[in-house]
Amino acid sequence: MTTRLILVRHGETDWNLEGRYQGQADLPLNERGREQAKLLAERLRGERIEAIYASDLSRAFETAKIIAEALGHEVKILESLREVDTGVWTGLTLEEVESRYPRHLREWRADPLGVKRLEGESYLELFERTIAATREIVEAHPDQTVLIVGHGGNMKCIILDALGVGADRAIEIASRFASDNASLHILQYDEDGVLIQTLNDACHLDRLPKK
Repeated sequence: MTTRLILVRHGETDWNLEGRYQGQADLPLNERGREQAKLLAERLRGERIEAIYASDLSRAFETAKIIAEALGHEVKILESLREVDTGVWTGLTLEEVESRYPRHLREWRADPLGVKRLEGESYLELFERTIAATREIVEAHPDQTVLIVGHGGNMKCIILDALGVGADRAIEIASRFASDNASLHILQYDEDGVLIQTLNDACHLDRLPKK
């Protein structure tokens, strides 16, 4: 039994440009993000994709819908694929968090895996719900290729799990690879484990004007 997962991070939003924590704020794609999604759809036309799953947040769902319409598919929504809930940090830049919540930021930096954002989630909670959703998808689609459209946090959790990285090193290893807007990663699951075939591939965006 072999299942291929194509993981896609949503296209760009205005808050991505401004460096603001998005968390579970329901933000749409900006115009560049929509163009990125269209180029992703072109890139994926040659893939035999049997199912498409997406976070219910607008930036991920809109990215998935643009791809799904091009490929003739429906999008299956999974709330468990949402980004980490950044609580009161949502909408703020790092500089604003440093100014408003210095004590909490120090606590979070001391244990970013386990400490929850105020009124939000910890990265450990994000990791656990993302991996549970991913395993359910893999089990439901033996010998198929599945597209998952989510967020940077989800993408990194799935890749960390594929690498066999334990929670004690998750934050350290996650900082060593990127998951850019509208990039894709390809993983193959079989009886022997998980093979990472592609990581943070964004060559389909080369036609876009540089920022």
